[in-house]
Amino acid sequence: MKGARGDYNVEGGRWTQICRNMMTSLFGSPVNDEVDGPEIYCGRLIRPERWTRPVVVYHCYGGAHTSVVSAALHLGWLPRKGVLEREALEAVKPFDSLETRIGQIHHLGRDHRGVEVKAMGLGGGTEILWPLYSQLMDVIGWSSGEIIDCHTLPAAGVMLRVGGFVSLRLGLAWPARFLVIGGVRRAHAQLVGYVEGVERRLDASGAPG
Repeated sequence: MKGARGDYNVEGGRWTQICRNMMTSLFGSPVNDEVDGPEIYCGRLIRPERWTRPVVVYHCYGGAHTSVVSAALHLGWLPRKGVLEREALEAVKPFDSLETRIGQIHHLGRDHRGVEVKAMGLGGGTEILWPLYSQLMDVIGWSSGEIIDCHTLPAAGVMLRVGGFVSLRLGLAWPARFLVIGGVRRAHAQLVGYVEGVERRLDASGAPG
C-alpha cells in the first residue's frame, strides 16, 4: 500500500524515498518518484544561497507536528504561554500538512539572532539519518559552523501519535486534526522547554542576540 507520503510497507523502497527526499532538500532537485540515481543531483552542489551559522533544525517523525510547532515557537509565531489556538496552529505551514515528506527539510525562517530555523521528519531513523544529514550539509558547504538539532518526538503523547498516524499513514488530515491539535496542546510546555534549551545552546555558542 502506498500511503499519503510514500511507500511505508517495503522497507527498502521506504528508505530509498527518504534518502531521495533528503537529497532533494539539500541540492534543490524536485522530488521525483520516477527518477532514481545521482545524476539528477549533478550541478546542484554549488548554489548562491548559503546557510548562516549556526543552524537550528528541529526534527520529529513526519516533519509536520512537533518539529514544526517547535520551530514556530522558536520564531515567535506561536505563544509560549496560554492556550495554542487552532487558528494560530493552522496558520503555521506545514503544520499537519499531507504534502510533507520524511527526509524533506522545511526552511521556516530566521530568528531575531539571524539564525536559520528549520524543521524536518526523519521517520524512525533519527540515529542514522541525522548524522548523515548534518555531515552532508557540512560537505556541501551549507553550514560552516555549529548545527544545533533538537529531537522533538518524545514530547508527542498518545493523542498526538494517534492523530499523526491517521494523518501520515492514512492521509486523513481532517478527521485527525482534533487529535493532533489536542496532542500539541498537551505537549506545549515540553516543546517550549526544548526551544528554551536550544536557545541556551545558541547563547553558549556565541550567536548574536
